[in-house]
Amino acid sequence: MGVDAVEPLCLAIKKNSQAVSGFVPAKLPPGASIASEKGYWEETRARLAMTQLLGKIGDSSAVETLNWVARHDCYVVDRLENEDIPAKDLYWPIRESAEEALRLIASRS
Repeated sequence: MGVDAVEPLCLAIKKNSQAVSGFVPAKLPPGASIASEKGYWEETRARLAMTQLLGKIGDSSAVETLNWVARHDCYVVDRLENEDIPAKDLYWPIRESAEEALRLIASRS
């Protein structure tokens, strides 16, 4: 993938940013479906892969999108197994991936 992929990747990252859930617990709440949890994790993996690709491509036209993702992407992973613990240890893999992509782009400038 090269520079021609940057705009479609940025558009795909922005596509559903406002409509996504901010957190999926390790244990599903009553009434939740396995399909909705599976969709969450598929979207998380896809967004992570797209930010990583933007970093590898290294084109500065992705900077605006990556800056937004680094500050606002709401996909998180709960690294605690026990949900009874009130303080969640949350990991923001997509935000961190966007920050790494920005570092890669900056290093090529």
